Amino acid sequence: MTNRGTPSLRMLAVKAAAWYGATRLWGQLVSWAVTILLARLLVPHDYGLFAITLSVLALVELLQEFGLGTALIQRQDVTRQQINAVFWIVALTSLLLTAATFVASGTISQIYGEPSLVWPLRLLCMTFLLNSLGVVPYSLLTKAINLRQRSLAEAYGNTASALVALTLAYLGYGVGALVTGHLVRAVVLNVSLSFFAGWLPDVHVDFAGTRGLLTFGVGIAGSHVVGTATTATTTFLIARLLTGTAVGLYAMAQGLTEAPTRLTAAILNQVSLPIFSKLQNDPVLLSAYFLKISKYLVMLSLPMQIGLALVAPDLIPLLLSSKWEAVTFPFQVLCLESSVLLFTLTCSPLLTARGRAGLLFKVAVFWYAGLTAATVAGVPFGLAGVMIARLTIIAPIRLFMLIAALRELELSPAVYLRRLAPPLCAVALMVLAVGLLQRSWPLHANRLELLVSSIAVGAITYVLALLLLDRTLVTELRMLARDLFSVSRA
Repeated sequence: MTNRGTPSLRMLAVKAAAWYGATRLWGQLVSWAVTILLARLLVPHDYGLFAITLSVLALVELLQEFGLGTALIQRQDVTRQQINAVFWIVALTSLLLTAATFVASGTISQIYGEPSLVWPLRLLCMTFLLNSLGVVPYSLLTKAINLRQRSLAEAYGNTASALVALTLAYLGYGVGALVTGHLVRAVVLNVSLSFFAGWLPDVHVDFAGTRGLLTFGVGIAGSHVVGTATTATTTFLIARLLTGTAVGLYAMAQGLTEAPTRLTAAILNQVSLPIFSKLQNDPVLLSAYFLKISKYLVMLSLPMQIGLALVAPDLIPLLLSSKWEAVTFPFQVLCLESSVLLFTLTCSPLLTARGRAGLLFKVAVFWYAGLTAATVAGVPFGLAGVMIARLTIIAPIRLFMLIAALRELELSPAVYLRRLAPPLCAVALMVLAVGLLQRSWPLHANRLELLVSSIAVGAITYVLALLLLDRTLVTELRMLARDLFSVSRA
């Protein structure tokens, strides 16, 4: 890409991030509020049953589109006829998957040892058909870095789902509230995506032209299948070897862990794939964008994850009530796990954009084997044992992926670490400040006061340390503010 094209790409990225961030913030606030309210209205077993259902469907859903959605984003020269062919392939596959899941729901419930699993599976498998309508519009909006309209569709779906789920939970429908809310989200989301993209399929297709898309997509889909199989296997093992309540605690811990950093991670990760795809043949600019996005991701998300782990003993009982106190330790470990994952979130879109589907599949296989073995090894020690065993295996696998991404860009680990050194040092100082505060706090003092004080001390320490350690940050923030102002004027 020429220098002349660079500012326009940067502005496009800033515009997409600004709109996506605003709408995702609304969705995140709704998600947090709904999670807390539903936790008070429902019991852990309801969440466990719903989590098992979603894990089964998530695994089956990855067979729905063969990675063709990602292939549409990565390839820069697809035709209208090829896009039509992708839609009809996905639609036919979705119909077959819906029928197969409906028929197999009884057998699946027996495998999990949960007779109540049949009806949620039969209802929620309808989302395969609904989601097939949105695969192409979603990919086209992402390819164009038009995250404004795509995220608006997601916000509409999440808001509608929240209203329905809360209403039905209040009326005492239990897991039925979660199931119905999920279906409503699928309807609203996919209808909105089709409307915003302004795209409808027709019968003019080029199936032969999709061979290249399928070759690349199958590799991506394979890594996604294996990755989702890891989550499904973990849920299955916890359900079978521990209890449904343990699954509920694990699912709640995951939801709370992801919620605070989902906004920043989602913004940077969603913007990165289309940008990396456009720059896939320009290694200099590609390296620059990779380092910058990685830095912002760690800078914004890492202090939140580490901070949540520090204040969890005071935060969980206040948010969810005492009946969820057992979720505290799994939540803390998942915060540390998410902190490790932050360093490699940009690696997957980078390798995807560079066409390294085979490498991603190999990493996914190692991920599945390692985490499955860790889960089995930790089961005799309960849910806490599972969480600790997972954490010990995650770091080396993600380090391998990071090294592969740096080699792809011909960047040394030293260059990468120097770019991330300021936020890492600032987080270390934050941990020290909060730890000293908590150790000096009176044992029988008010829990809410300690929580508020810890958050305030941690936030102030981190911001001041970051500004002192990163002398270029102020200049970067001024440029970002200028770009955002230009976007708002436009």
